[in-house]
Amino acid sequence: MKQILLFSLDLLLDTRLATLSSIDSAIAASIMSDPTKNKMYRTRINDQFTNLGLEENCFADAYQKRNVDTLKQSRPTRLLFELSTIGNQLIKKSLMEPHNVSDIEFHINFYPYYQLSEEEREAIIGAIKARVQDVILIKGVYLPEKKIDASYLRSSEITGLFFYDFSEWVNSQYGVDVVATDIMQMPSMSVYTTVSFNNMTGLKDAIEFKNDEGQSCDPIMGLHGMFAPYFYLESLAMDSVSIIDPDELIKKEILNK
Repeated sequence: MKQILLFSLDLLLDTRLATLSSIDSAIAASIMSDPTKNKMYRTRINDQFTNLGLEENCFADAYQKRNVDTLKQSRPTRLLFELSTIGNQLIKKSLMEPHNVSDIEFHINFYPYYQLSEEEREAIIGAIKARVQDVILIKGVYLPEKKIDASYLRSSEITGLFFYDFSEWVNSQYGVDVVATDIMQMPSMSVYTTVSFNNMTGLKDAIEFKNDEGQSCDPIMGLHGMFAPYFYLESLAMDSVSIIDPDELIKKEILNK
């Protein structure tokens, strides 16, 4: 069977930092120059950025308006440099289990950057191709989150879904007050995404909750368990979808030579 992975371009380029720069360039500059703020950015639990001086919801409004200019100011994330590792794992699996892995395709979702010219899209695809093995087909697509539902995923044979905001995707499919029993089962689907916690009171309650035996549960692990009957969920660390650290970039470039 084919192994088709769908990657949001917003995971491969740090459009969050570029959006911050468009709001207040001094904040973005401080993230790159101040180790404390850099760590705060890379270990954040949501995109409010109030601890960096933004008003609540200021970032969300600006991020919804991101465009090609935002993209041009964005820099590669660590995940972009891990595509070759993901590709290697699938290639090895194809050698060991040829009945489970035949062709390997990476689809890059350019949504919401409709303004990209064909030349710009080809340049981005070319840059990604340079990071992965020749046997992997790289293809560009435009898919709004609303369209990436269970029916589409099944018909398109996608087996792995990589995108930025899990709650935004779930809400686009099932509404804000999602009922788990309404979720369609996709047993062969793996979802890789960041998990944000905008409701800090709810997060605090979840962390402090203990069952009758006095046991607590990691909120993220609880989320994994909640969706386990429907699809495999793996949370991505914010650091992996943030601008790659210069020292780490140098190490990866040396290893890839």
